[in-house]
Formats: sequence, structure tokens, C-alpha cells
Amino acid sequence: MNPAQNNSPAGRYWLLCILGFTLCAYAAGLPGVLFFDDIPALVDNPSLNFDNTLFDSWRLSALSSNSGPLGRPLAMLSFAANDLAPTELKVVGLKLTNILIHLMVGYLVMLVSRVIFRHSLSGIDGVYAHYLALFVASLWLLHPLHVSTVLYAVQRMAQLSTLFMLLGLYQFLSYRSRWAESGGSAGEILALLVWLSLLGTLAVYCKENGALLPWFILVVEVCLFKGLWAGRTNVALKLSAIVLLTIPLLLTIAWIVSPPGFI
Repeated sequence: MNPAQNNSPAGRYWLLCILGFTLCAYAAGLPGVLFFDDIPALVDNPSLNFDNTLFDSWRLSALSSNSGPLGRPLAMLSFAANDLAPTELKVVGLKLTNILIHLMVGYLVMLVSRVIFRHSLSGIDGVYAHYLALFVASLWLLHPLHVSTVLYAVQRMAQLSTLFMLLGLYQFLSYRSRWAESGGSAGEILALLVWLSLLGTLAVYCKENGALLPWFILVVEVCLFKGLWAGRTNVALKLSAIVLLTIPLLLTIAWIVSPPGFI
């Protein structure tokens, strides 16, 4: 089953309504100000006031953040692009870009949810799976918890990381749902690994929590597909996923327990 199927005209209409309503709700925050970490990262960052005709200026802008061990260069590049706007539109441009990223993330939440519902609720009709996924996406898009991320400009780092993680998760679900029914070739497995490596790298270079993508994939494998391959349960695949999911958890617990002063 192609995860992109079952998107009826009515379903598309409701999706557009939800996206439009979200855009209108967040538009009220466009005239807001920059604050907290926005100031050192964006306002007082001289590398973001640059000559955009020089490649080295873009490079310096991308490497101008001291946030995290990797500096989050892809997110900084997006801020540099926003900085090209006229002065009176810079704050609006920053926040509007964040809102648009939020809408894209919400759309990906719907796609991922739809595949999960199709495989976790046996016998569910594709149309119902689509509307359930729309409901989940609506919760994501309109939950007040996300206001402080979307309208807090520097939190785009977290948004972009989430965007690329969801793209990677959707790629995995697209391939894996086919393999559960009919198996997969070595070429397909290699293609998926390339996609996941690329999207995982992009996620990490936006914000380091992108490194959680492999663990999310293992959670989906253990809880959703459960080793199903070509219509039958592959015990080796199932046990391998469980072990790979459990080991980091046990190591994390051991790390926290061994030096309690870390907390």
C-alpha cells in the first residue's frame, strides 16, 4: 500500500483548512519582538550582517553560532538568508519563516501518522486513517505548547531538526511498509540507508537532537512492524531491533546512576 494513497479531495480540503487556520492563528505573533537567546544569536551577531555576494561571508555566517558542539550551521544559514530582508521586515521574516516550517512539519506529522494508523489498526479503511492522521496533525499544529518554539525565532534550530527527522522517518515508513508485505532488495535497503544518512546529517547540523532519528526508527520497527518481512515475522530482525533499541537506554541509565552528581 502506498502511504500517499487515500488522500481524497475532501481530505485535502480539510488539510488546507487546518493549515490556513494555523497560519491565521500564528500571524498574530508576526509583529512580535526578538528576545532572550535571539539577541546574542541573531541581533548582536556581526557575522549575520554580511556581504551576500561573497561565499566566505555565507561560510562565516553558518559557523557563527557557539550553540551545541556542532554549531548548528544549517540553521544559521537560514537566519543569514532571512537577514537579507529590508530592516523593517527582518523580524517579520524570521517569524514568518518559522511559521511556514511549522506548517511543513505538521504536514509531515500527518503523513507519518497515516502510515502508522494503516499498519497498527487492522482493517481500518484508508479514508479513516487519513482523517485520524489529520486529527493528529491538527493537535500538533494548534497545540499552544508550540507557540514558544514557532514565534521564538532562534528555536528554528529545533524546528528544522524536527523537519529533517520526520522526513527521514517518513522515508523509512514508506520503504518498510512495502518490505513488510513483499520484502526488499539489497538496492532498496542501500537506497534507504543513503536517504537516512543524508536526512540524519541535515537534522544534526540544524540541532544535535537530530541524532535521535535512528532511535525513533528502532521504536517504530519494534512497536509497529515487529520484524514483519515479506508477510512473515523474521525473528532475527525482530530481536536485533529490540537489542539495538534497548542498549542505548541501558547505557543512559548506567551513565546517570554511576555519577549521580551529574543530575
